[in-house]
Amino acid sequence: MDLILFNQSDRQTFCAFYTKRNCVSFSKTQHNHFLLKMNIRILLNSLLFLFFLNPAELLIAQQENQTLPVKNADIVVAQINELLSESQVMGQVQKPFQLTTNFPDQYMNIIFQGLVDNGKMVSLDAALPSVRLRLFPENVVRQVDKHTAERILSGELQILLTDEDSVVKQTETLQFSYIDTFPVMFVDDVESNWQGGAFQVRNMHKKRNIWKRAGQPAIVAVATGVTVFLLFNIRSN
Repeated sequence: MDLILFNQSDRQTFCAFYTKRNCVSFSKTQHNHFLLKMNIRILLNSLLFLFFLNPAELLIAQQENQTLPVKNADIVVAQINELLSESQVMGQVQKPFQLTTNFPDQYMNIIFQGLVDNGKMVSLDAALPSVRLRLFPENVVRQVDKHTAERILSGELQILLTDEDSVVKQTETLQFSYIDTFPVMFVDDVESNWQGGAFQVRNMHKKRNIWKRAGQPAIVAVATGVTVFLLFNIRSN
């Protein structure tokens, strides 16, 4: 069905709906009522759209237009590899050894490969001397302004060299620190469940959901007032 509005001047009537079979005609007053009802529907649909529009959806749209920063865990693992390449204890290890950590496998493999690239003979043989890695992170995120967050990824890496009987022969404690800024909307995205990739301290601004507290009630009030006004206009006409 197509909507066609035109004026039949000889009869002073308006044709609103046209079908293949017939044309329904009605008076000018009825036509005005029809237009008012259409305007009300359009207005209410627009207000309902704004009412149910979730600010989180707007945030997702903004994220799609920006590049996701490097995740905390990837940065921390890179820092660990750098510390191991500079470690005095690791520099003295010339024989095959076993590497033991409590890191997730995906990060363990990266560290394993980094040691191999530096000429170390890493083995899975439990009978060999071992190098144990213990990480104590102190990762902090701080909101700088409305759009920017600063992260400080820091902590200590303990290196313990043990013999075949698991007796600790040498220890070394190294520190690392990394600082950068990124869009505040990605705070949750750069974290991971692993303690090395999580924020131990969060200093974020308190969120004020002005939309739910003021925006949505205001739209409801305006919609109600406009609807009542238009309905009285229809009756008066």
